[in-house]
Amino acid sequence: MDINKIKKFLINNKVKVAITCLVIVFVITSITYYFYSSNTVSLLKLKKMDFIFELGEKINKSPEFYLDTSKLKEDEKEKLLNKTTVKLPQKYDKLGKYEVLLSYKNDSVKAKVEIVDTIPPVFETVDNMTVPLGTQYTDEQLKEMFKVSDADEYELKIDNGGYNANAEGVYTITAEAKDKTGNSTKYSFTITVTAAVTEIQYTENTTQAESTVTETKKTTNSDKTNSESTSSNSSHNNSTSGSNNNNNPANGGNNNNSNTDNSGIVYVKSVSISGNTTGNVSNNLNFNATVNPNNASNIGYGSYKWTTNSGNLKIVAGQGLANVIVTSDVAGTYTLTCTVNGVSNSINVTFKTVEVSQDVDFNKVKVKIKTPSGGEIVKSVKELNFQQNGKEATASITVGNNYGLVWNNPGDNAIIAAGLWFTADESMWYVQTPGPESYHTTFSGSHTVRYKSYNGYSLSITYNVGSVNVTHEEMIKILYG
Repeated sequence: MDINKIKKFLINNKVKVAITCLVIVFVITSITYYFYSSNTVSLLKLKKMDFIFELGEKINKSPEFYLDTSKLKEDEKEKLLNKTTVKLPQKYDKLGKYEVLLSYKNDSVKAKVEIVDTIPPVFETVDNMTVPLGTQYTDEQLKEMFKVSDADEYELKIDNGGYNANAEGVYTITAEAKDKTGNSTKYSFTITVTAAVTEIQYTENTTQAESTVTETKKTTNSDKTNSESTSSNSSHNNSTSGSNNNNNPANGGNNNNSNTDNSGIVYVKSVSISGNTTGNVSNNLNFNATVNPNNASNIGYGSYKWTTNSGNLKIVAGQGLANVIVTSDVAGTYTLTCTVNGVSNSINVTFKTVEVSQDVDFNKVKVKIKTPSGGEIVKSVKELNFQQNGKEATASITVGNNYGLVWNNPGDNAIIAAGLWFTADESMWYVQTPGPESYHTTFSGSHTVRYKSYNGYSLSITYNVGSVNVTHEEMIKILYG
């Protein structure tokens, strides 16, 4: 072989030679990549082809939710899940089909997502009403009494039950809410029209809502299921339930029996009521409501709705708050209900008539008094300028000198009194207007405590703040040591 001829050929044809070499390298690389790709198994295998989400629910963005990693080693699974990105559709607030893109290195796969609506509209509790004869309501006003929530738009229709404000009777007001998918819920409450009451009264509504779910096709990678159900579901009307149905996403539920939905809202699961359930007629009873879990969302002033089953059981104070005070002037057992965000619980409350003699003992009402020397005096009200006129009695005492403690408050020089409080035999007397019950501080002026006996006697005790008899430092030492 003539080496010089070869060199001369290469020099004269170097462009052709370079192109030929590049073509050979490309062909070899392509063949190698083809065989490598053909023998590489994709790690992005979906658990199924279609994934179903409820309207209003957030689409899951965890790779583990979509990918089948059952055949991978633990280190391969961890690497895949940590490195896979999930791209959700920008908007998915309408019913329909969408795609979720999962990417790992140079590989990718699309999961099909369908947004469906299989949850009927949900009604808030509407209490039954008893109204005075002549109380007028238009259909529009009756309609406004119903509060509905749903993930989609809905239509609300009502049946006024032939309501007639001028005819005594019980009228059933029924509402039906139907969303665009066709899911519907019916709910009702009653209005009793009577001349026996002079103001509107509310009682617990034990009616359960009736919900209908329309036929909805849900496609998975292995089957197709059609579901149609009609049920009486207390989770759609929580007036009689102490806890929500946690399988209903609209009520904060999910398939993991959690009371938190994908929006981060923590729903009330149950309500408990504590307090002394027995008292004497005309006495006050105090109750406290506690929600579970204690970190439930949207709990504040006005969240606690207290209702009774009788006008004889009256809410004195605390409507809308966790703590409530009730009383009754009529002996009997009544039902007290607390509803928080649609979840309710009830307890029975009993008021008893106290058996007392015709006469009343005013000596059973006493005043305890601290003295400037640090001692304590106990006197009955009959020792305090006591006067009686039939069933009405009065007494008075001045705080100052040897009775109680009066001092000038440092800073503002205000006159303040303390060291005076009252007690009474609870089997005979109950408080109408409370006064100091312990080492209570009372500002200067005149104040009155009122008691009433169970057989109709009244007692008013007036206590006045007199002259200063101790210093601020002496007061602290006498009361607190």
